[in-house]
Amino acid sequence: LRGLEEAVTAWNARHDLLAEKLAASPAIRIPKRPPTERYVGSSIQFLIPDISAQSSRDLLVRLANVGVEVKWFG
Repeated sequence: LRGLEEAVTAWNARHDLLAEKLAASPAIRIPKRPPTERYVGSSIQFLIPDISAQSSRDLLVRLANVGVEVKWFG
């Protein structure tokens, strides 16, 4: 458990940077977190409400080709 807080801080910094970049796109929505929530940003949730089925398949392939694994929830 030594170093856990430092690791959480590092994960959250990366998470928050990525969330900020994704949120800059008008096509992507990032769920709002309650201000009291404490999280570990080892993954990120986002929505692309208007994406078509074909575009979502294409996006998954493009992301996989650069080593980004996407999991679907919901």
